[in-house]
Amino acid sequence: MSLISLADVKEFLHISAAGDDALLTNLISRIEKDVQNYCQRTFEIPENDYVDYYNGDGTSTVLLRNWPVTSLASVYDDPERIYGSDTLINSDDYVLYDGTDNDGEPAKIVLDGLTFSLGLQNIKVTYKAGYSTIPADLQLAVIKLVAADYLTGQGAINAVPVEGGGTVVFDRPARLRREAYQIIDRYRKMP
Repeated sequence: MSLISLADVKEFLHISAAGDDALLTNLISRIEKDVQNYCQRTFEIPENDYVDYYNGDGTSTVLLRNWPVTSLASVYDDPERIYGSDTLINSDDYVLYDGTDNDGEPAKIVLDGLTFSLGLQNIKVTYKAGYSTIPADLQLAVIKLVAADYLTGQGAINAVPVEGGGTVVFDRPARLRREAYQIIDRYRKMP
């Protein structure tokens, strides 16, 4: 699943000719993989079903591995790992933060006035997560990274003499990378 298209990058770089299409296509493929590795997640379209197990740590919060969450089917807390109906947590007893607010936090479940039991793999969560479309800010970040690599290869770092001596360096690729990672960091899974 591609996050961006060749046309997106060419539009950003104001390129109309097909001369560098193969290079740009290779850059897109490599950078998309790099971004997904950096974020420690894939950006799934369409949404997928997940059944995840978490260790209970005695707190009221569980950070989900995948987001944005489109629906939450069930949450169990069972130190015996049987997950019977008596260990199902009532939906009135928790709040789901679905991970769509782009504040840098993944989706999470927060219990209301309760805590999860201590245990190994005692929390079972069944949910759907993924994107119907890739977020526009993430697409722009990937486009900027492709453009930065392309411009670096084209020698697009410019030094301009200034009055009174010396030079000022305009490093557009470095600026594009900084801007891109300010966005991408909001989609990164925390360890």
